[in-house]
Amino acid sequence: MLVLRELARALGEIGLAEVEVLDRPFDPARAEAVEVREEEDVEDGIVTAVLRPGYLYRDILLRPAMVR
Repeated sequence: MLVLRELARALGEIGLAEVEVLDRPFDPARAEAVEVREEEDVEDGIVTAVLRPGYLYRDILLRPAMVR
């Protein structure tokens, strides 16, 4: 676990970050919707699950997140 944390810290220092999409309105520029579900207590268009995280390098999208 220590090696993983150090690697994540080092990558963060050079500008690599995970795309933050959970509990936010769906943004097709940062995520791909692979499943749609209607949920009673959630507004339409809100991301309820991240199936595969996406990554940014500074402001460049490396991989979009796969979301529900």
